[in-house]
Amino acid sequence: MTDVTELCPSLAALGLTPYAARVFLALVTTGQAPAATVAEEAGVPRQRVYDVLEDLARRGLVTRAPHKPAALYDVVDPDRALTLIMERNRAEFERQEVLAREIAAELGPLWRGSHRRTSAQEAAVDDDALVSMAPEDEWRTLTRHSVRATSTPPYDGLTDPAWLRQVEQLTARGGSVRCVYQQDVLEDEELLHHAHRFADAGEQARVAEHVPSRMILTDSRRAFLPIPYTQARQGTEGTPTVFLVEHPDVVKRLEDEFELLWLRAVPLAEARPRPRLRAAPGPRPAG
Repeated sequence: MTDVTELCPSLAALGLTPYAARVFLALVTTGQAPAATVAEEAGVPRQRVYDVLEDLARRGLVTRAPHKPAALYDVVDPDRALTLIMERNRAEFERQEVLAREIAAELGPLWRGSHRRTSAQEAAVDDDALVSMAPEDEWRTLTRHSVRATSTPPYDGLTDPAWLRQVEQLTARGGSVRCVYQQDVLEDEELLHHAHRFADAGEQARVAEHVPSRMILTDSRRAFLPIPYTQARQGTEGTPTVFLVEHPDVVKRLEDEFELLWLRAVPLAEARPRPRLRAAPGPRPAG
């Protein structure tokens, strides 16, 4: 029999938070159950499980049936659930692709006007080169002195030993690495442990209530923007691809957004999980 807990990383890669993935899989195996049972089966704090269940219900992945003394939750058919998840990912990918092309189209004429071409070769540069596709790990080979990154679920970079070594090497030679994590990272002990390992390696880390999207900015020259629906965009060897933005004005704008987020974020060492209100108890049985 398949150990469904092994599917947690796969669901996280599709966009579910670690807690949401655990809750979803717990309901698949237990069937209809009250929140307290789901929390126990999923290994999720009871004060958090209500929010996770309601979020899954809003996505259409979980149903809620009124019942006494406590409501009963259940998952929809997995085929339907995964279809809903992928439809959402496709819509997000299409939105980002359109946005990237619109930004390039608007800024291209401004950039050409402020950067006079001095040779026919320069004049022949393809405008599309300013926004292109690149292998997911290409940013590592191009980074020389600084990294500014934002991190959201599934936090796959946190468990990457190669990136941990690069942080150590980059900071050891005087470079800087700064990262803003979304609040969810505080809710998983294993992920939080990895985040502290990166901090020990020299990364400056902060935590924000909400991080709009993942991005990696390198050396004030490039921006790498992950594509949500990565399975639709694969490199020649199956490597996931990302948007590579090299337009200086766009990169500067993204850097400004990062700095604003950084100022509002809390240092990792001082960050605490959000306090959660306990659900109101159900009506006491008569008699």
